Amino acid sequence: MEPADISSTDGHKTFPFGTPAQTFIQLVYSSLVSVNPVTQKPVMHLAQSLTSNTAATVWTITLRPNLQFSDGTPLNAAAVVSNWNAQKNPASQSACLGTVTGMGTYAATNATTVTVTLPQARVGFPWQLAGCLGVIESPTAMAKYGSSYGSSVAATAGAGPYILKSWVPGSQEVLTRNPHYWDKPRPYINTITMKPVLDLNQQMQALQAGQGDMAINGGPTQQIEALKSSGYTLYGYASGGGIDIAFNAATPGLNDVRIRRALVLAVNLDQVNQEASGGAATTVTTFFPPGTPQHNANVTQQVNNLAEAQKLINQYDASHPAPHLVFQVYTGGTNWADPVVQQWAQLKGITIQENVVSTTKAAADMGTGNFQIAFTGLTGSASGAADPEQLYNELYSTSPANVNRFKDPAVDAALTQLRGETDSQKQYQLYTSISQGVYGQVAGLFLYRSLLPLVIRKGISGITPYTNLLPDFSMSYISSS
Repeated sequence: MEPADISSTDGHKTFPFGTPAQTFIQLVYSSLVSVNPVTQKPVMHLAQSLTSNTAATVWTITLRPNLQFSDGTPLNAAAVVSNWNAQKNPASQSACLGTVTGMGTYAATNATTVTVTLPQARVGFPWQLAGCLGVIESPTAMAKYGSSYGSSVAATAGAGPYILKSWVPGSQEVLTRNPHYWDKPRPYINTITMKPVLDLNQQMQALQAGQGDMAINGGPTQQIEALKSSGYTLYGYASGGGIDIAFNAATPGLNDVRIRRALVLAVNLDQVNQEASGGAATTVTTFFPPGTPQHNANVTQQVNNLAEAQKLINQYDASHPAPHLVFQVYTGGTNWADPVVQQWAQLKGITIQENVVSTTKAAADMGTGNFQIAFTGLTGSASGAADPEQLYNELYSTSPANVNRFKDPAVDAALTQLRGETDSQKQYQLYTSISQGVYGQVAGLFLYRSLLPLVIRKGISGITPYTNLLPDFSMSYISSS
């Protein structure tokens, strides 16, 4: 059970739009590589090896031999190149357009080898291969169905552990074992049925009633904590940053750091967490989580100082009209939005209106920058580990993915250097500079660690990391206990 439905089975289009798409992509397409959220090291999947020169400018991807898509088309180096070429066309609506167009040159040097020459050093290139670059679709099916690829069972062909057998939009997707999957005898589970259950309380009730085996929930809750005590497993690794309330810095009022800082200082996160989740969530104090190589305990998000927040508002209002701002909240997000807005209401000289919209509209407006204040996830990671390329995409001032319109020259400089930095001590210093900029220039109000937990019933074993949000389903099995 998942908290949203998929709108397309085209992994090129759907990759960034939430966990349901990511689950489906892993099952049907797999990936060239993944990045283990614990070790932060690449793990090979469709690729057999990944190497680079010492400068991290030339990368060699060697595919496993005899790979094939579910329609019988060989998954070879030419197929990888064909996928990347197709995504360069803006008409493809690929989520990977910016990544592909900025990756320099690449070529199939033999049947199983792709060589990529980047325009600059990128130590984070494995993270890109674990992200949208790693989703490879059958060139035969793509050519046959064109813009309709991903609209039906027939128009879906990957090389992952499962094959799409049936799909009723809004109801369910049924997936069966791929007999040609490279890692035999995996997968062990014969059939996986994915059902969208949008009401998170209904999800938990269905699990307790034995009507489901797994559920991807919308965030930590008291219900999930109760299920854990009944033998359920909670899978998930918190990534950097977190679920945040983004401030569009191009908006009048929010273009002044005093207003952005005031909106963060005015919030008591512990109280919000208690009201929203019963205290089950892990609130954000530092941009990178404790225990990670990037963590710096001395750089923290400053909250819970209403008096200082009011001073900043008063300073702004002395020379500007009092701001009136709109907080666009997706359906289902009010449990976190309501207590935040209630605390903002204590401020004088500023008003924030809460406007609830559909999840589809919220995602579309976020992508186009058509919002003032909205929920987003600024994590610096597409796979669970700190990702220099994802950080660059999310925070660099001119990046199309910088939906907050965040700008800080010092952060831009650190992001640029980090892309090619191999020295671990210098990397740490650069990550610290990024944390300082994110909090100093107030990119948003970071609420809780990005963790959409997968709740798994007792009796399902073999739960091994694939990303921070998903286990490797090809390794999972049903045990006798």
